Amino acid sequence: MKYFELAQNTCWDSDKSVAFEAEASIGLTEMHRGKSKNVRIFVPRSMIEESRGSQWIASWILDRKREELCELGHDKRAVDSFLDSLIYEDSFYEKADTRFKLYRIFDFLDDASQRLSTPKIVFHESFGTIKLSKAGSRSKHHGKVFITNGEDWGSVDRIFYGSIDLTGLYTPSNDATDEVKDFLKNLNNNPEEVISKYGISSGNCCFCQRALTTERSKEVGYGPKCATNYEMTY
Repeated sequence: MKYFELAQNTCWDSDKSVAFEAEASIGLTEMHRGKSKNVRIFVPRSMIEESRGSQWIASWILDRKREELCELGHDKRAVDSFLDSLIYEDSFYEKADTRFKLYRIFDFLDDASQRLSTPKIVFHESFGTIKLSKAGSRSKHHGKVFITNGEDWGSVDRIFYGSIDLTGLYTPSNDATDEVKDFLKNLNNNPEEVISKYGISSGNCCFCQRALTTERSKEVGYGPKCATNYEMTY
């Protein structure tokens, strides 16, 4: 995968993400609260590489933003002009592609989204907490699955481990350790089995985080209501 050197400064940034804004001369605008403004794209800070005294961004991120903007109806030439202006096309380096498929996890949460607005699963493992949550219909990232350590958005303690797109492709962040990746691969092999074993061993439901109280719930690893919401055998 190629990483291109950034040629533009961010227009906004936080501890967790950065934004780039199209120049007015490009004519790429959108409506926000009844007013027209230049289009912005947001990228998790963990997706920006620091190397050789410069900042670098993966080509796949730009390709994804290009697709998203065109899907929103923006003129392709204006989109290309904006995104191409963000980088030095002749300044790049190659890096191994660390992405891999987690389509069973995506399908599991996608199916639950037919009954829940924001389905989620939380595991408390020896190496830390893993939370997988599917973005709801009001999110600009509707449909994607985000993986974090469970801390609230904006918290200095929040760790972003990456996301799963609508094709089931997982893109790990720089903070995703081998333990996190191995756990996700194991979960993807058989979500129902991992979920059940977790509940049985921990005594808590990974969906609602409540203690399991009935004998049947303790046997299967989750409660009857969550079983219905996530179509698990009870």
